[in-house]
Amino acid sequence: MKIAILLDQLTLGGVQKNALYQAEKLTLYGQDVKIFLINPIQRQDKGFLIHPSPPPIISLSSYYPFFLRSKAITIPPSKFLSLQLLIAPFLIPRYLKLKNIDLIIAHGATTAFTALQLRRQLGIPFWAIIYDPLIYIWQKIYAPLFPPLVHPLLRKIIKLSEKTYLSQATGVITQSQTSASLLKTEYQIHPRIIFPGCNPVKSISSLPAGKYFLALSRWSLAKNPFFLLSLIQKLPSIRLIIAGHWQEKKELTLFQKKIIQQGLSKQIQLRPDLDEKEKNHLLQHCRAWIHPHFEGFGLGALEAAAYGKPIIIPRNSGANNIFKHGREGLFPPEGNLEAFVRATQKLWQNPILAQKMGRAAWEKSKKFSWSQQTLKLWQIINSSHVSTN
Repeated sequence: MKIAILLDQLTLGGVQKNALYQAEKLTLYGQDVKIFLINPIQRQDKGFLIHPSPPPIISLSSYYPFFLRSKAITIPPSKFLSLQLLIAPFLIPRYLKLKNIDLIIAHGATTAFTALQLRRQLGIPFWAIIYDPLIYIWQKIYAPLFPPLVHPLLRKIIKLSEKTYLSQATGVITQSQTSASLLKTEYQIHPRIIFPGCNPVKSISSLPAGKYFLALSRWSLAKNPFFLLSLIQKLPSIRLIIAGHWQEKKELTLFQKKIIQQGLSKQIQLRPDLDEKEKNHLLQHCRAWIHPHFEGFGLGALEAAAYGKPIIIPRNSGANNIFKHGREGLFPPEGNLEAFVRATQKLWQNPILAQKMGRAAWEKSKKFSWSQQTLKLWQIINSSHVSTN
């Protein structure tokens, strides 16, 4: 089967990593898989290509008007919506490479309308993999940026658009019970749930308890990194490494200044630019992975568990569908500083407990390898494809 995995952009992140491993594993199952990008590839995104078995990647931007081929033109106040994402659905006749595709796997809400138009104009069926529904992104991030008077209208437009897209998909897959419940409530759609994957290490017997905590994510101010500064101010004996790509350089600069202003430079180390090898090293040697922001899932939690590390993430995040409070990690309420302080202190003061929780997390992670998770995806998609032919 010829499969197109549709992505908005190549930026290193959970969505892209999921797509990359799906492409690799589906190829091993004998499928002809290519990744198609809607936004142009940026120089800083090419770290994605260091993977040992990168799939063929085709940028649809080569079919755009000349001035849209080199750089994604974002549309404020969104950091994700680009002019290319808006016009891509209207350029379908240009995408000659897609005419012989049997199936599209569309990752994320921003690929929605391109996938929908490919189905309508070229007859290619698609599966929608939803991480955070558009209606959730609107409520969580963008609603506060607009006058309350226009909220009902904008919410109605977003909801109608998303329902149209999802209702015409061959099937819908999401990564957590949290997102599944929202899709059921808002759209009466019952998606399949396939959790993300990871690469569990073979053994954790030689891994240390770790002398620092690690906050590893793709960062923006919307993920509330300032909460981590408040946390570390209350824990003067603890070191924290905040690692991962920042979506906006100006936000990184502002955050760096805040660290200096609050006198936390000796406790907090920023690692905004690191490759997979460096990231894995940090995971191997940390005491625990910590994240301040509620996530629909939170791939970092699973990656930390794959290295035998306990996790701290807000209660009811999607990772809570796999890991349990007090067994593989600690899940304080989002925004509750004192609860986060207690959780962090508990793992810092008791390295044996941290290692015990980390071992439990590692044992659980072995049930969620990328091979196992992609096989589940393929079984669902293939059974549906066979039944419709």
